[in-house]
Amino acid sequence: MLLLQFLNINKPSIKISGGTISIGQDNSNNVIIDEPGISDFHAEITIEESRILLSDLLSENGTFVNNQRISRNKELHPWDRIKLASIEIEISEAEKYRPGDWALKKESDLLNSQYIPLQTLTYVGRASDCDLVILDGLLSRQHTLLTIDGARLLVEDLQSANGTFINHIKIDSAYASPGDEITFDTITFELLGPCPHDASLLVEDNTIVRDDEAEDATIIASHIDSDKTQLFQSKPSLNTEKTILLTAVEKSEQTLKPSLNSKPRSDLAWGITGFILSLLIGLFLYFFLR
Repeated sequence: MLLLQFLNINKPSIKISGGTISIGQDNSNNVIIDEPGISDFHAEITIEESRILLSDLLSENGTFVNNQRISRNKELHPWDRIKLASIEIEISEAEKYRPGDWALKKESDLLNSQYIPLQTLTYVGRASDCDLVILDGLLSRQHTLLTIDGARLLVEDLQSANGTFINHIKIDSAYASPGDEITFDTITFELLGPCPHDASLLVEDNTIVRDDEAEDATIIASHIDSDKTQLFQSKPSLNTEKTILLTAVEKSEQTLKPSLNSKPRSDLAWGITGFILSLLIGLFLYFFLR
C-alpha cells in the first residue's frame, strides 16, 4: 500500500487508491493544502492500471519529483520525493523497508521482506512498553537498548538473563554496522542501515588511495633512482665529452702553433733569397756596363 507522507507539515498520511487525487488550496480538491505558494489546483495523481502518474496543473510555483520539475504524467515510485512549492511529500510504502533507514530483518524472513524500523532509541524486550516487543519467555522484560549513532548502531545489553550477541559474540555494549547479525537470546535479526556498503567502500577507497600513493611513491622513487642512475651514468659521458673537447682543442693548438712559428721562418727565407738575388743582379749589371 502506497501513501502520501507529508514531511514538513503536520498532516496525516493519505492512502493512494484508485481514480484521481487532486491536490491544491481549493476546497474541492481531494487533498487540500492551505499553504503559501500552493495553487488552487496545483497537481493531480492518477492511477492507470499499475502505474501512478503525477501531473502539474499549470501551477504558479511548479511541481517537482526528486528535484526535477515535471509537467504531465510523471510516473511515481516508492520513496520518490514530491515538492509542491515548499511542501515536501514522500511516496512511502507501508510495512516496507525504505533503503537507507535503520531496520531489523528477521534472518528467517527473507521471502516475506518484513522489516522492523528502528527509532533513535529502540528498547527491545518482552514488556509491552518496549518499542520492539518479542513475545518469548526467554527474553528479559527490557532486554537490549539500540541507539542510532551516526553511521553505526550502539547495542547495549540491559543485564538480560540470556544475553545479547553481535555476530555470535556476546556483548555488554558494542557498536554494530549494517550487515551485522544481532541476536537477542536465540532470536537473530539482520541489521540494515543507511548506505550499508559505504563503510566498506570508504575502507576500500582509502586502501586504493594508499596503494595509489604507494605505487606513485614507488614509481617516483624508481624514477628518481633511474634519474640518479642516468645522471651518474651521464657524468662519465660528460667527462668523456670534455676530454674529447679538450683533446680537440689541444690538437688544434698543437696544429696552430707550428703554423704560427713557421710564418716568420718563411718570411726570413724569402728575404734572404731576395737579398741574394738583388746582390747578384747588381753585380751582373756592374760588370756588364763596365
